[in-house]
Amino acid sequence: MAKITVISQKGKLVGTWIPPQSTVAGAPVSKPVAGLGHELHEIEIEDPESYVRRKALPELHQMVKRSLRLK
Repeated sequence: MAKITVISQKGKLVGTWIPPQSTVAGAPVSKPVAGLGHELHEIEIEDPESYVRRKALPELHQMVKRSLRLK
């Protein structure tokens, strides 16, 4: 299981961010921040990078929407 960050606005999915699994020692790691009117959520899903490798991001977004009950 890995945590992903989800941003929503007024009950609608705005975006998802999958943190990098490996980083170079000492390298900065960025993380999204919720803007005005946005909500930041963190959820755990199994192997989120597999959706990127399979180019199945719509499938990932549908799962996130169901999990957070978003439109």
